Amino acid sequence: MNSYYWYYVPRYLNYRPKSFRYSNKSILNNRYYDYFNLGDKAPDFTLQGIVNNEPTNVSLSDYLGSWVVLFFYGSNFTFV
Repeated sequence: MNSYYWYYVPRYLNYRPKSFRYSNKSILNNRYYDYFNLGDKAPDFTLQGIVNNEPTNVSLSDYLGSWVVLFFYGSNFTFV
């Protein structure tokens, strides 16, 4: 392992985000990790995506029980 690994990885393995805070503050002032805890279930959603160069609706529940990486990129790296 290189020095980058030993410097950064242990810090992220021990990282625990804050839990959801209920307050009257503007939602724009909060950071993404103020809303969820590690291990929380992701809300189900359906979005249009591109699979095999075809637009299709993709639902998170289609991948229930599988590891999922969400990659949001506004149609870059596609035929559009």
